[in-house]
Amino acid sequence: MSLKDKVLVIDDDQMFSLVVKTILSPYFDIYLAHEGRAGLQQVKVLQPGVVLLDIEMSGMDGYEVCRHIRADTDIDQPAVIFISAHSDAQSRLAAYDFGANDFIVKPLEPAELERKVKQTLASRSEIQQLKQSAGEAMNAAFSAMTDSSALGQVIHTFRQLFTVQTPEQLAILLTDALEYFGVTGTVRLCSRRSHCVLRNELLPLTG
Repeated sequence: MSLKDKVLVIDDDQMFSLVVKTILSPYFDIYLAHEGRAGLQQVKVLQPGVVLLDIEMSGMDGYEVCRHIRADTDIDQPAVIFISAHSDAQSRLAAYDFGANDFIVKPLEPAELERKVKQTLASRSEIQQLKQSAGEAMNAAFSAMTDSSALGQVIHTFRQLFTVQTPEQLAILLTDALEYFGVTGTVRLCSRRSHCVLRNELLPLTG
């Protein structure tokens, strides 16, 4: 059984909040807050998918609540839908300026509320999936670039093998390659003349 999406209603009209809960509870888990600051705390704790927000409330108004939500980088940003009796263009535009995703005018139509919340959640889910896909593509690209860089270093070292003239140069080439890959090691080369090279320093063979 899949978990329901969380919807938080922030409205100081408790009767209206209960009406919204009755309409939406068959489809979502509904939580109520009757004051702006309490609503902000609920956003942090619940991480809802949608916040239904009134404009006029005692204390902190809806615009300020929305501004705080959008400024909080520690939360998974919810969609915000204002529900208000203010139907004038100025109030609507102000809501969008503060970061609202949608606006519903009171008195609300239950079917409109249900549909808008469902559509908003669907759009939010699609955006999250796109972000995840973009992140995965970015990580894959970085991995590919890292692999290409490593491959390039191997090819460069292999080509340089044909240009070395002395055991010392060969030792330096190999140790530089090790250092590129973050490997600590010692290169010791033995020649037919019975001497070895440690990096670029000749060492006599013993025995």
